[in-house]
Amino acid sequence: MMRMLPLLCTLCLGLFLGACASAPVPQFRLHTLEYAPPSQDLARVPAILRVAHFGIAPELRTPALVASRPFSRSDIPLERWRALPSELAADFLRRDFTASGVYTAVVEAGAYLPSDFILEGMVEEWSKRQSAHADEARLGITLTLVDARAPLAQAVVFQRRYDEVEPCPSPTGDGMAQAMSAAMARLSARVQADVQAAITARRGLPGTQQ
Repeated sequence: MMRMLPLLCTLCLGLFLGACASAPVPQFRLHTLEYAPPSQDLARVPAILRVAHFGIAPELRTPALVASRPFSRSDIPLERWRALPSELAADFLRRDFTASGVYTAVVEAGAYLPSDFILEGMVEEWSKRQSAHADEARLGITLTLVDARAPLAQAVVFQRRYDEVEPCPSPTGDGMAQAMSAAMARLSARVQADVQAAITARRGLPGTQQ
C-alpha cells in the first residue's frame, strides 16, 4: 500500500494540472482614449513646454476600469485601460499641445532638451459613477504649471483643478471609454487655453492670434 501512495499522488497532481490547463483563460477587453486634438486659434509662444509624468490617486492606480459609488470603488470585471489613467492623461495632453503648433517644442518627461515651462499633474478622478438614471464618466486632474527658469519662490505659475463629467452612451466598457474621451477632449481644450494665457502673461508677450 505504501508503494502505491507516490503513484496515487502523481496521478492526482496530473489530473489537477490537466484541469487547470483546460480551464478557460479570462479575456480582458482593452480600452484607450480616442478623440481629435482640439483646434483653437491661440497665439504662438516661443517656449519649450515639458509635460511631466503625472501622479495618480492610490485608489485609481490600476489599469482596470473603475466604478465608483459613495464611499466605495470597485473594478469593472474584465475591462482594462491599455495604460494607467495617469499615463493616458499625460500622453494625450502632450499630443494635443504638440498638435496645436503653439510652442517651439513640446517634450516628454525624459527628453534631453531643456524646457522653459513644465506641466505637472495629478489624476484624482477617473471613474464611472453609477446612478439610478445614467452612468457618467468622471474625470478630475489637478495641474501645476511651473516656470523652469524662475527662482523657486516664483516658479509656480498656477495650480488648478479641472473636472469634466460626460454621460456614458452605454453601460459597457466601450461606453465608458467613449465618454471619457469626450471629457478629456473638453479638458484638454481648457488646459491648452489656460497654459497659453498664463505663459503669455508670465513672459509679457502680446496676445495676438496666429
